[in-house]
Amino acid sequence: MELGVAASQRKKEHVIILRDKNDEKPFMFDINPARHIIYELSFSGFQRLINDLHLVVSKALIGIPFQKPV
Repeated sequence: MELGVAASQRKKEHVIILRDKNDEKPFMFDINPARHIIYELSFSGFQRLINDLHLVVSKALIGIPFQKPV
């Protein structure tokens, strides 16, 4: 349900979907343009997931015009 709300309220490019590498269900056609990050259930898989999320969030935050609090 949350994914549907996010997809309807935001651009699909702003939604990040985390997906288990072993998930055999097909990608949903209506959210296929959304960013998918595939992870593996292992220690090294979670390390990669953390790095991937850090990169994606960092790139997203770079484009925000921050202002100093007054």
